[in-house]
Amino acid sequence: MKTISFDQRATLNISAFHGKYDDIQVTAIRDLGDQNGDGAPDLEQTTLSAATATTKGAEVDLLALPAAGLRTNGSVGLLSSE
Repeated sequence: MKTISFDQRATLNISAFHGKYDDIQVTAIRDLGDQNGDGAPDLEQTTLSAATATTKGAEVDLLALPAAGLRTNGSVGLLSSE
């Protein structure tokens, strides 16, 4: 939802979302240590099955022009995932 009000001097955006995912895959990176002695860690990348995931959240953004030459804005976001 997007709202512009007060003679176009303020904008408020509000959004909410919910997502459910089945049979997803995620990438995991494992540190194998310094196996070849060069001082840098050796890494292994693996694709794993994560089965299901759920995300939900909301965001609110506000932009205001309260006076000539003055602009203020702010935003807040909330996220929950399982």
